[in-house]
Amino acid sequence: MLGAVASGAVSDSIELLRRTYSAFNASRDVEDVLYAFHPAFRTTVPGELSVEPDTYDGHEGLRRYMASFYEVMDEVDFELVGIEELGEWVIAHSLMHTRARHTGIRSDQEVWLAWRFEDGLALEARPFADRGAALGALAQPE
Repeated sequence: MLGAVASGAVSDSIELLRRTYSAFNASRDVEDVLYAFHPAFRTTVPGELSVEPDTYDGHEGLRRYMASFYEVMDEVDFELVGIEELGEWVIAHSLMHTRARHTGIRSDQEVWLAWRFEDGLALEARPFADRGAALGALAQPE
């Protein structure tokens, strides 16, 4: 259930997300952003957002996730379009910009990521196809 967050806690998380998006886009190297992720980090990419849905755990999972992109893409950038605080969650409206390795075709995918933090690090990211789906999922008790 969405709830109140102590003053400053989420704002620090928002700043961490902004720095992480910027650092990744500057280098396109996942190693340059691992500092922002908790060792127990987890994300599950659903089938509606990927042809290869999967769950990625910890730093190794993040490495595997990004490696899967670079197998078929020359470029992968994440644009932070908007961000809002909802209880213990930070909702990031993002655009993923890619360019295919063999064809050069560019594509953009809109995604809403619900981020949860622990000890000042990203612990969980839950991707959704739209804001309504994110809000609906976060409103449900776990």
